[in-house]
Amino acid sequence: MKYAVRLVHTVAAALVVGGTVLLWAQLALPQARGDGGHTRDPGNTATTGVSPVAPVTLWGCVAYEWGCWTALGLLVMTGIGNLAVFGAALPGAETDWGQRLLFKLAGVAVLVLFSAWRTLVVARHAGPWPVLGLAPAPSSEPSRNARRGSPGRTLRNVYGVTALLSTGVLALAAWLAHP
Repeated sequence: MKYAVRLVHTVAAALVVGGTVLLWAQLALPQARGDGGHTRDPGNTATTGVSPVAPVTLWGCVAYEWGCWTALGLLVMTGIGNLAVFGAALPGAETDWGQRLLFKLAGVAVLVLFSAWRTLVVARHAGPWPVLGLAPAPSSEPSRNARRGSPGRTLRNVYGVTALLSTGVLALAAWLAHP
């Protein structure tokens, strides 16, 4: 049973870190978008210089949010379960290992709080239609995303920060497991 709990913990961590890095790469690398970093405004032949987010990428962001929150929930549950099983045998908070554990738990808290904010940012840019399974309504207001800022840049930044935070927590976990 303990190996199953560790497997779930590891797979959930891989989803959080790997999914974030893949989404960041999709949003950050022009080669991944296939637009060379610029797109043409359909009503104008001038290059806008702002990379939009394709609906498929927004759907990927929304799907990732669902998976990420499921994985974060599993990580918290299995992490608490591991602490409960091994708690009596763990060194105290005054030891080096105990300090590292507290540092990792603080990193997890920061990651969860930032993820909550990131989810709100994704929802703001995606709108209600991906969650409800509806197609976006045609907008007569072309500057809708202009008021919100560049969704490509914003999403790229929040997923980049999430990738750094989740990789940092993963490194702290490795440091705890192999001192």
